[in-house]
Amino acid sequence: MGASEDYQAGIMQALERFQFIEEALKECIFSAVKIAENKLAPFFPVNYKAKDISKLPLGSLINNFVKINSDSKLHKELRDITQERNYIAHQSFLFTLGELEDEDLMKNELKKILDISEKAKQLHNKVLDVRFELKRAERKALG
Repeated sequence: MGASEDYQAGIMQALERFQFIEEALKECIFSAVKIAENKLAPFFPVNYKAKDISKLPLGSLINNFVKINSDSKLHKELRDITQERNYIAHQSFLFTLGELEDEDLMKNELKKILDISEKAKQLHNKVLDVRFELKRAERKALG
């Protein structure tokens, strides 16, 4: 595989990791809503539905997540990586044919993408830790 193909594979891996972050954030929010429903339903309705959350973009998911989580360092990391996610999703394929054939350029770009992908992987793991915490709290609240 050439540098251009490696680059494309790196982009797909990074995009997948960002999708994992989005799904983990959604699951965190879903758990918080379930806990709220369970505890508040006797007093007033909680009318959040999965569809209210499932189509939100990353920025909106982060804005909702910070309302149910107190880790400001994690919030900053999520906000910071959003720009890198937007670059990968919207600009990473904007190369000229000449640039695509430049092996050195593509290797440098691949390194950037792989670094972003690794950051996304680590961030996903942090969000998963929160997800598991919320899932335990959800079981306790419903229990």
